[in-house]
Amino acid sequence: MRLAHSICASLLLAATLTGCAASPRTNTTPDDFSFGIVVPSALRDADLAPGWIVVDPDGGVREFAGEVTRDTRLPRRATTLSRDKLDALHQQLADASILNYGAVGEPVGDASAVFNRTGMVGVWWSANGRRRSMLLSPALSEDAAALAVIAQAYRDVRTQTWEPTP
Repeated sequence: MRLAHSICASLLLAATLTGCAASPRTNTTPDDFSFGIVVPSALRDADLAPGWIVVDPDGGVREFAGEVTRDTRLPRRATTLSRDKLDALHQQLADASILNYGAVGEPVGDASAVFNRTGMVGVWWSANGRRRSMLLSPALSEDAAALAVIAQAYRDVRTQTWEPTP
């Protein structure tokens, strides 16, 4: 019995020390937050140039500018967003209800469905163990507000002053 108490006390102490050693996150951005936008070449919108961005959970940004088709490969890692920039992106999307499941867009199984539909933007996000893909249309008034935020995030990520990737 004494041995069991000693082992439990040791495990509790180790867990406490491990928890104290980790620096607490002060933001609300989930550790697994990622985000992507596909703007196919077929879309003719002055606010959205054809391209593809993916923001990985660690802030890594994959970017491809130009003609995007079903055969375009996942963009290579271009740079890394700082924690503050990643938090700001998450907050911008959350404030616009884009990260609320089912709040905006047409749900699809995969954002690559954008290539089967004309005039749409493919968007996906992942956070807190959940993933959502949706299509947004510049022609639909109910998508306009969300698409304005998406377009701003797309421009912001593509035109940042980048931090070099090591």
